[in-house]
Amino acid sequence: MKTEFQPLSFEEADIKARKIVSQMTIDEKISLVGGDRIFFIRAIPRLNITEVYMADASQGIHIRDKFDEVDLSSYQMEKTTAFPCPIQLA
Repeated sequence: MKTEFQPLSFEEADIKARKIVSQMTIDEKISLVGGDRIFFIRAIPRLNITEVYMADASQGIHIRDKFDEVDLSSYQMEKTTAFPCPIQLA
């Protein structure tokens, strides 16, 4: 299920983020830093924060079907982006 989101201005995003962070407990803040499973940021349901799938990107976004024990197929994007290796650009 895809949801359409309207982008926020920097100012709107800043206000929204500050409001959410001010409502978080210290344990919730720590859980965001620590993550949850491989490549995920933990959900905080009481604040309507869903889990977020992250992607490594030293040379572009590397999307996988699986990462060892975690099935990522429901989080997949359709394409992967690769950029030239930074050492080659230098």
